[in-house]
Amino acid sequence: MEGSGTGHPGPPTPSVRALVDGFERRTLDRVADLVVLFDALGVVHYINPASTRLLGLHPSEAIGRNVLDFVHPDDLPRAIENLDYGSMAGRVEVPVQFRLKAADGWATFDVRGEGAGRDPEDGMLLIVCRETDGAELIDDLLDDLATGADMGHVVRLIARHLERRLWGNRVAVRYHGDDEIAVAHSGLPSELVNVVLTATEAPWIEAAQRLEDVAVMHLSGLKPDIAEVMAEAGFHSVVCIPVVEESTGERAVLVSFGPADLKPNLGFGVSIERCRRLLLVALQNRVHRSLLEQSARTDPLTGIANRRRFLHQLDEVLAELAADPELSVTVAFVDLDGFKPINDRYGHVVGDQVLQAVAQRLQRIVGRAGIAARFGGDEFALVCNGRRSFEVASEVRAAVAEPITVPEVGSVRVGASVGAADADPGDAASSLLEVVDALCYRDKRVRRARR
Repeated sequence: MEGSGTGHPGPPTPSVRALVDGFERRTLDRVADLVVLFDALGVVHYINPASTRLLGLHPSEAIGRNVLDFVHPDDLPRAIENLDYGSMAGRVEVPVQFRLKAADGWATFDVRGEGAGRDPEDGMLLIVCRETDGAELIDDLLDDLATGADMGHVVRLIARHLERRLWGNRVAVRYHGDDEIAVAHSGLPSELVNVVLTATEAPWIEAAQRLEDVAVMHLSGLKPDIAEVMAEAGFHSVVCIPVVEESTGERAVLVSFGPADLKPNLGFGVSIERCRRLLLVALQNRVHRSLLEQSARTDPLTGIANRRRFLHQLDEVLAELAADPELSVTVAFVDLDGFKPINDRYGHVVGDQVLQAVAQRLQRIVGRAGIAARFGGDEFALVCNGRRSFEVASEVRAAVAEPITVPEVGSVRVGASVGAADADPGDAASSLLEVVDALCYRDKRVRRARR
């Protein structure tokens, strides 16, 4: 294997083609991995079209060259030793890694002998080279799942992983994003992405509704508008695999666009199933993280925000106020009056029900745009938009004072001491909370004096 490949006699002979016995040439042409057939001198006789994507070379530019021309100089001794091993054997396995000259620099490939191996008559060897960044892709995916990365980024990695395992296909994943349906894909034309996103009658919609795999092998089986866009993009078949997260019913669909004569085989099914499981893990991970985040930000007894979430959201509200001084923001602190006697007399179960009822009333006061939080015990904090402090204080006292019906004991009443202040642009959350806490304490003293 020391020749340079210059002066090679020309195209492969019939005996060379016989070495790919057991493979269809068109199948080899569509394999996503690099397939190379070379002789005992290392001269390339066949290389599949994957060379364009992986090496940046059209097959016609690689045929006739020496296979060692593509190997990193530091890896040459190991390449010569391994590729020459067992040169007269009927089959050669080459489970080694080389750095090959890729389209964008040097990339590491797993190189393995396949099929006919070394033929003793004409000394040909068929090898398959697979980029090791397939494993790195999985590592990236696992890191993203562990760190709670953006769902769109996670799904794009899954789409890329599936595409690398299929022949000439492009992959999209239709899923529910943070607020709406989204599509993550691996190099699809924008027109086709838009079809996947907006079409209401399509194989991927059917798959999501029926929760069954849907495969359409010819354009004639698709709606004309979808078929037209697919044909323009060079695709003539589509396979759709639904994935559902059982606890929430959230669904996503793997959509693989491919050639007209696509024949799903064992390798196709294994790749699809692997990515289906990865997508299911991604959906489950998002559900679990959402529950954890909600638990970390929610008071477990009342279901409203906890202190941590309140402080975070208050900072955001005050930042908005600083940017738009025309906004009206009121911060209030609420301390229940008469709660301790009820809790002591009837027990914690009744006391918990009173706190839950008060929390619901405070949440109704602030509405969806405001914040109601339990700070601990019988203390609450509020942020209201569009109302002045005296209005908020009056409304809170009136709402809390309404009788609370508890099944075990009937009707009970509590009161509310309230400290409320109108926020000014530039106010800090800590300063505001000190003010409303002091006002609440003063209100409680006044109410006690009156009683």
